[in-house]
Amino acid sequence: MLPRDERLTSAEFSSVWEGGKPIRHPLLTARALRREDLLAARCAFVVPRKSGKACVRNKLRRRVRECFRLGAARQGEFLRGQNVIFLINAARAGATTEEWTRAFDDVARRIARQTPGEGGDSFQPLQPVAPINFP
Repeated sequence: MLPRDERLTSAEFSSVWEGGKPIRHPLLTARALRREDLLAARCAFVVPRKSGKACVRNKLRRRVRECFRLGAARQGEFLRGQNVIFLINAARAGATTEEWTRAFDDVARRIARQTPGEGGDSFQPLQPVAPINFP
């Protein structure tokens, strides 16, 4: 679980969902809304019901959140000062850890490049990253 100061509140979630710019990737769609401060990013992870029963969705959410936590997207300056919702693509739930990590890094870089007033953009893959091995 992410620390409390890195999680979206209900009010923040609603404002990002309504006013955030969509960034699409084959594995996920991110909605981002810039904040006034430059503190760490606040994130939420959404897994649709068609991904499976609750235990399957929770397992996927934990796995995806861990990939985000360990990846460069969170550790770098890409998402600083942003509120972000990550909507996981149910059809691609079986993606590898390396693919999820690469997806978060790609989306984070595109969010950082996005200027206020611009719409979402299309997928442009970056260089592969080293895989993360889970026990």
